[in-house]
Amino acid sequence: MKPALAMVVAAPFVTWLITSLAAHPTLVTLVPLPVERIGALIFVIVAVGLALREIAQRRALSPSYRGGIIFAIAATLASVLGFDPVAGIASGVFLGAICLAGSGVYRDVREGAWNQMLAAWLWTGSALCVLALVALVLRKPASLYAFAHGRAVGIFENPNELALYALAVCTIAAAAMLAHYRGRALAIVTFAVAFIALIATGSRSGEAAFAIGVVALAIMLRGRRTKLQLTALVAIVVLGIGLSLSYDSRHNPGENDTRLAAWSAGVRTVALFPLTGVGIGGFYRVYPFVRSPDAPGPGDPIAYDPHNFYLSVAAETGLLGLGAFIWTIVAFVRESRDVLALASEDGRRFGIVTLAGLLAIACHLVFNGFVLAIVLWVVMAALMLGIARSQYGRA
Repeated sequence: MKPALAMVVAAPFVTWLITSLAAHPTLVTLVPLPVERIGALIFVIVAVGLALREIAQRRALSPSYRGGIIFAIAATLASVLGFDPVAGIASGVFLGAICLAGSGVYRDVREGAWNQMLAAWLWTGSALCVLALVALVLRKPASLYAFAHGRAVGIFENPNELALYALAVCTIAAAAMLAHYRGRALAIVTFAVAFIALIATGSRSGEAAFAIGVVALAIMLRGRRTKLQLTALVAIVVLGIGLSLSYDSRHNPGENDTRLAAWSAGVRTVALFPLTGVGIGGFYRVYPFVRSPDAPGPGDPIAYDPHNFYLSVAAETGLLGLGAFIWTIVAFVRESRDVLALASEDGRRFGIVTLAGLLAIACHLVFNGFVLAIVLWVVMAALMLGIARSQYGRA
């Protein structure tokens, strides 16, 4: 259980793996880069160690994680023909390791470790969100506060990535609250802190995604005894969006145009390399040739991905990789349907809330592309499916 527990705790630190390898010189971080590199190394050791455990035990994968492995294989093959094959192949293999690690978390949760895993997720989420809020209030470091225009960032690359993580933390906390988890007080505090952190990011896509998730949850839970809780959630959404709009001045107006430029470059990349893409991490190598004449130069952060997760998948792994990714989502939806059909009321409610949160995250990723999203999806799916199939989920 310990390796799986470490994976749940270390999941958000995959962002340090990206920042440690980042090439853009304007990167400003809350945590010193040497510390981030150590944290990134720990994450890699945890993920690879858990993956090797799964390989050694030779247990069959669930359909969702089998689909993830197929996507990792497709991404690796695309990288063989890409513009940065060494880094791309290594990234594809590590993607497969993350899927295997997620399968290990799923197995341990299903076999009875759900309480420890859930508590680890909530404690980690609340601690990182509090850290981001404290840094924002203290305006420390000053360079990061100025770089983010007074928006919360925390340990992550930028406010939108913190918004992604806050959405994930809110999702599991809300699921624990509505499923009568015995650590409900911790879930309530975690949800409140993560929601405040989400608002503090000033991420318009994150706040809109949260609202979409709440609406989806209201539809999926219609007819169940959760009207009071859902009313409270809707009220929080309205209040939060109102507050976020009042602080919209924190946004750099130029961000709107740069995102359009990134999308344009991403679409052109797909048009030029439709079958296998440019390989994982290869987008920045072709960006100077596919960008519009008035788009930011190769040194700008938008040169490293198209700022749309799905467009990033298509641009870097081609239609082959995009098809494999879509198949993974289909497999997950089918498995979720089958598992939740046999779950208890609490287990089913936990699953439904998690699915609504995953939908919110999927909407947020229309405007952003983060490797963190894959790790969060893998762990959240493990918690949802594992809890639904555990003794708690079937009680």
